Amino acid sequence: MDQRNNLLLGVLETLNQSGFEVSERCSIRPSCFDLFARRRLLLLLLKVLTNIDGLAPQQAGDIQRMARMLSASPILVGERTREAEMEAGVLYERYGVPAVNPETLEGILKEGYQPLVISSRRGLYVNVDGERLRRLREERGMSLGDVARGIGVSKKAVYNYEQGTARPSFDNALKMEEFFQETVAEPVDITRAWRSGQETAASPQGTGHPVMERLQEIGFQVEVIKKAPFDALTLESREVMFTKIVKENIRRVREKARVICSLSRTARTGAFMVSERPEGRDIAGVPVIGKKELEGFEEAEDLLARVLERMPWVGS
Repeated sequence: MDQRNNLLLGVLETLNQSGFEVSERCSIRPSCFDLFARRRLLLLLLKVLTNIDGLAPQQAGDIQRMARMLSASPILVGERTREAEMEAGVLYERYGVPAVNPETLEGILKEGYQPLVISSRRGLYVNVDGERLRRLREERGMSLGDVARGIGVSKKAVYNYEQGTARPSFDNALKMEEFFQETVAEPVDITRAWRSGQETAASPQGTGHPVMERLQEIGFQVEVIKKAPFDALTLESREVMFTKIVKENIRRVREKARVICSLSRTARTGAFMVSERPEGRDIAGVPVIGKKELEGFEEAEDLLARVLERMPWVGS
């Protein structure tokens, strides 16, 4: 635990030195992420593990769904895999989530470094500029078969490289560059659109809770998040909100509400809690909607307006 905590403190130091606004650390367990960080329009969703193979598929799915809905860039930071220490300058991925070690993260955030080599469980790969590869081939009057024979792969593989639907191995990328005497490898900017080659895990079918079902009835899109201080992300009119159903004792609820409020401020988005017996307009800055009040809303936009009037920082 101390090793992970020291790693997380190092990540926080890198973020602060790189000019990021950082949310409160999500110390509530279990959680599929640790914190959010923002620098102008860039929002990062970070998970820190000493061993990146400790990331479970369900956690990865939750991370990807949150990143998609919040227009955030997910990053897993670690020091090793089951087999070896993570190498500096190399991009790893686990269940579609990009992963780097602290040194690589520092280079990315401070210096704009972009990794070229991608390590997966199947070996080392690189991204290639498929359009450039196709243009180089056509300029030389070559067929797919000519290139395939030149680098020792199938015609289908070359076609997939050009279409961007497959990545060549590191060795095959080197062969392509030697074959054309041109650069075709493309560095990866994980702070922009991350193309993992793996589909985002599907959202669980059904919400399993009457409150969530009521939110869907009035027009919200609901994405259930299993391991987080909130229960779901709800979307209406491009406005995403952290949503929590109050079930715990008030001390536990206040602790989670404080974290949710910090996440909301960093993400520039709304949040609300639904309670059977609300004891006020908000808990630790997060608006509270009573279940009876929820039943009275006919449209999602009405609830959205009620929440946003209590959260003036949203959109600022």
